[in-house]
Order: sequence, then structure tokens, then C-alpha cells
Amino acid sequence: MKNIFISSTFSDLIDYRKHIEDVIKRYGDLFTGMEYFGARSISSKELCIKEIKNCDIIILIIGIRYGSKIDTVLSYTEMEYNTALSEKKKIYPFIIDSDNAKFNYSDFESNKINQEALKNFIKKIKQNYTVEKFCSPSDLATKVAIVLGKNFPKMENYSFNAFEELFDRLSKDSYEYDVYSIGANNVDRYIKLDVIQPDHECEIEMNSNFYGGGSGSNTLAVLGNLGVNVGISGIVVKDNYGNFLEKDLASFKIDTSELIKVDTSKTFTGRTTILIDNYFARTILVEPGINNEYSYYLNQYDNFNTVVNKCFQSRIIHLSSFSSESEILTQSQVITKLQKTKLVSFTPGQLYCNFGLLRIKPILERTNIIFFYKKQLETLIKELPEYEDSLRLEDKINLLFLWKKRNHLDEPLIIVVKNRNYKDSFSEKYVNVGIGRYQLESYHQSSSLSELPEHIPTMDTTGAGDSLVGGMLYGLLNCEDLKKCANYGFMTALNASKSLGGRTELYTKNELSKSLKKYFKYHINQVLD
Repeated sequence: MKNIFISSTFSDLIDYRKHIEDVIKRYGDLFTGMEYFGARSISSKELCIKEIKNCDIIILIIGIRYGSKIDTVLSYTEMEYNTALSEKKKIYPFIIDSDNAKFNYSDFESNKINQEALKNFIKKIKQNYTVEKFCSPSDLATKVAIVLGKNFPKMENYSFNAFEELFDRLSKDSYEYDVYSIGANNVDRYIKLDVIQPDHECEIEMNSNFYGGGSGSNTLAVLGNLGVNVGISGIVVKDNYGNFLEKDLASFKIDTSELIKVDTSKTFTGRTTILIDNYFARTILVEPGINNEYSYYLNQYDNFNTVVNKCFQSRIIHLSSFSSESEILTQSQVITKLQKTKLVSFTPGQLYCNFGLLRIKPILERTNIIFFYKKQLETLIKELPEYEDSLRLEDKINLLFLWKKRNHLDEPLIIVVKNRNYKDSFSEKYVNVGIGRYQLESYHQSSSLSELPEHIPTMDTTGAGDSLVGGMLYGLLNCEDLKKCANYGFMTALNASKSLGGRTELYTKNELSKSLKKYFKYHINQVLD
């Protein structure tokens, strides 16, 4: 059993200390700190020195205050550091990432003499040690656990709950948007046939209508219809299809102020032709058109910084696929400019998965929530040496976490896999969720419905996956637990599949609430109100 002393200021770091205490107590080690000093017959200074001499490890946390002074000279924290140094104790220093961490204004050091003392103290620490930065209580807890795990074998398997950290990051402050999306916009057209299979000849049924499409746009439509504040950055041509898409997006209260509209006859608004059969199988034929020039026009119109600022003003940034690698680069450049406290969700689609792990790594480095169909996940991880077709889905999800670990990607991650059986389009196993950081910490499936309808009318599953994304993000925004988020996604996906078109059948907030109450026996939280 190790005796671990936490040295820091107190009032500005209470939550941080509690998170570290939780890490230490999980392994039966002793946590020592000022919280438990109580009444003693010796001075606070003598007590601190005594406790440091008796401890094995010092976790040093430097925030934004210098702290209370002893005899008007050194702060208690600096005195504790000096004592530990002279006693040759193991010291692990962690310093706040002031650019990304959130504090109350009253927490900041206002005394100019103390401000200078804090700068000098940090400088002194850096001369002796390599420091680790942190931006939130759970981020600090994870990094403390990792450092201790490298030095003390009994702690090596510790992995702080990634879902808890993402909730910790999800700001409840008021922003212009709850979700802001960057992705392709398309007009969808449908062709119905009896079955999709090789060397097959059949009659087709053409549908003369066209529908709004694009993965990210479909997701925003779900959220906008539920009353969430959403905005989009994308591109269309000033043609009939482009005008239709702009009006369609606006009908779901999606802010289209950064939808680039290009007056050109050299290309066209993106479009897809979707083949669907009687077994809910589909093939999507993509003609990207102007979507492949999004990066060019974003810079040509000098809109890049505007889009970055829009993302700064959003709680979640959602990325969906284009068709070319230049757009992958642009999306990654946007999210690398964001604070670590921002949540990034990502729907790579088959097109990005075909590029492989290395090419989309710049986006994966910063992704916190990723959505796949099972086939898309398999396409992406087939290059890994451990991959086998026979692996369980749970193990395939874990391979992506292991790849993250090998590549030193330390963001907490939720992996959502939509596993659809075409003969039985929707079941309680449709939503599969893995969560972790360097390994799969927990694995969930959406619940069995308590009252499954005798017949679920399913016409087109094209928008189902995007609607699932919208449902899950809506659950996160409403501070629901992971299981409920999966069930939200299940219900929004099920509803979207009732008609042709990715955003024809969408819930209002009241309709979703009624469905959740009927099938899962619970109500929506009211956080967004």
C-alpha cells in the first residue's frame, strides 16, 4: 500500500483533488491531503512536513493561484514541494492548461506579487521535472492514473471512465449552437428494385421526387426538429437543387449562414442515386460535384476563420464525410484549432473508411464520438494485424482502441456501431456502443423494447443511421446516461425509416417523448429547456 500526498492550493482545485482521491482509493492506497488534517497539536507547517516525510509519492497540482503563504514568504504548496525535493521523494507535477481549462473569474490570482511568485514557482518546477498539463478534473485523474500505472504495477489497468469525462467536458454554458456540422450536402434520388445482388436483372421503379441528403445535414435535421440550436458549413451550386437544399435545411431551423453558394455552370450541386430493395439493402451512388471543391471555396471566400469561430460557439462539432482528401485536411485543420474541452463527433461513412486509418488519423486524433455501420468499421480496421472476420463485434471495436493506444491518441472515445440484419432491419442489437480511451472499458447494446410493435413499417433505411446520430447526440445534450442515449438513437433511427428520404419522418420533441415513454418507460430530461 502506497501513501500518496496531494500538494496543491485548495479552493480553486477542490473538484480536481476529489477526482484524484477517487483514483487512489480504487486501488486501496492511502490518500493524504489537507482535507483530512483535522485538529492537531502541531502547526500546519510542521504537520505538512511530517506527512510529506511519511509519504511515498507526491502528486503536485499547480492551478491558477499561488496559495496561502507561510510567514509571508512561501506558499504552503511551494514549501511542500521544497520539502519533498529535499527528502528525495517521488514527485509527479501537473500544471493547469490555462488556455483550455474552465475556471470562475474569482479563482484567478489577483495579487500581482503572488502572480509573479506563481510564475517563478512553475519555472523552478520545470527546471527539475517534465510536467504534464491538464484541462479538467477527469482529464487530470486519467493522467495521474496513467503516470502511477507506469511506476506501480497494481495501478496499470486503471482507466478513468471516458463517458464521465466527456460529460465533464460538455459545457452547460450558453452558446450560439448546441451542434455545428461540417459535411457534404446532396440531393437524393431513389430507384426501387426487388433485390440487390451480382449478375441480377430486374425491372426498376423510379421515384420522380428528390429529397434533401448529406449525412451531417440529416443529423442536424433530426436535432433541429427536436428544438436544438444547430448550424452547418457546406457548399452547393446556385441551381435548382442548391436552392432546394438551402430551403430544406432552413425548414428544420438549421442556420445556413455559412452554406457556401457558388454561381457556376462548370459543376453541380452534389447528388446521390440510391438503389433500395425489398430486404432493406441499398447501394448509394455518389456524384460529389461541388462538394469536392468545398476546401477551395472556403479559402477563396476567406471563410475558414469564420467556420472556426462558429465551432468555438458550439457545444458539439459534428463532422461527416466528403469524397476527397482535401476536405479531410480542412476538417482536421478546423478541429485542431479548438479547445480540448470541445466535443467532436464524426460520421466517416464508407467513403472515408475506404481511405484507411492513416489518412483519416488527423480527424481521429481529436474525435470523441464516432459512428459506423458494422461494414464500415471492418473496412477501417482490416489493415490491423490482429483483425479476423470471425472476431465478435465487441472485439472488433476494441481493435480500434488498441490502434489508438499504439498511436498515442489519448482522447476519450465513444464508438457507436450500427449492426443491421437486412432480413430483420431493426432489433434491439441495432445500436452497439463501446467506450474507453486506450482499451474498451465498457460495451452496451440498446435495450430490448418493453413493448415491441407487431409490425415496424420500414420503407427506406437511408436516413436511419444519420437519425441515430441525431438521437444519441440529443441524449448527450440532455445529460442522459449512455444506455438512454443508445435508446434515443434507436427510436429516432426507427422512425426515420418509415418513409423515403433521409429526413422525411422526424420526431418532434413531444413525439419522441411519447415514444420513449411507451417503449422504454421513461421521459426526456429537460436540460435543453
